[in-house]
Amino acid sequence: MGEAMLAAVEAFYRDALQTLLPRLQVTLGPGPAPDAELARRVDLFAEGLSLTPPEGTKPGALREPAWFTQELQFSADGQTQEFLLPEQARGEVAEVESPPGRPVPPGDAYTLEGRSLRFHRAPEEAKTAVWVLLRGERARGYTERCPCEIHLVTSAWARAPADADGLLTSVLAGVLNASTRMGTLNGATSPGLGVRLRLQGAVTALRNISRGHERVGELDWFFARARFLLHGELEQAVVVGQPEPVGLIVQTQNTLQVNKP
Repeated sequence: MGEAMLAAVEAFYRDALQTLLPRLQVTLGPGPAPDAELARRVDLFAEGLSLTPPEGTKPGALREPAWFTQELQFSADGQTQEFLLPEQARGEVAEVESPPGRPVPPGDAYTLEGRSLRFHRAPEEAKTAVWVLLRGERARGYTERCPCEIHLVTSAWARAPADADGLLTSVLAGVLNASTRMGTLNGATSPGLGVRLRLQGAVTALRNISRGHERVGELDWFFARARFLLHGELEQAVVVGQPEPVGLIVQTQNTLQVNKP
């Protein structure tokens, strides 16, 4: 499951870099030097995730009860402030994010009255502008939140040293800028597994920069490489079984898309 969290980190930074450098090829994961058809390339590689519990923490000591959950997603037109939770939604509102990945606090950002979720400022227009997590009944399993570290490596490849250096300068700016907007990242899981991973509150720090050279066939490739360390909190939710039916069938983890007219 940890590899899904690493893939989510890579995808987040890839999207940020492709927005900044739209014509650049960005590859994910470790790889060899580019082939002869390319002039430059950037690699993003989240090479590992480590849990860093406080010293002396015993296995299982950070675990809390598990709950059945349901997810809701709302579109927005940039003007609507009030969103109505559908009647088939079950459970209490546990978290709200707008846009998805950016938690917003109750009271300061929104109020909840019955099924009405009202924002003090209208969410920006988007197909998915609001994400809501509902918490239902207690479940077998556990929820655990633990400090963690993720090592991220970025490599800028070019045919000349100066080009590799210049490309890495843009990559550094893109990664560090995007890090200020990271918010919460969800690690993809297979439907029905009842396991969810989320990275919360991550802070990204530059650790070192290096340069090198590789020869591939008749071509010389130069690279400039930067290593980053992400400090955050990894949430692991393991939910076993199904909730008791209340007039309808509710899945352990369900997502509803609500589109505003």
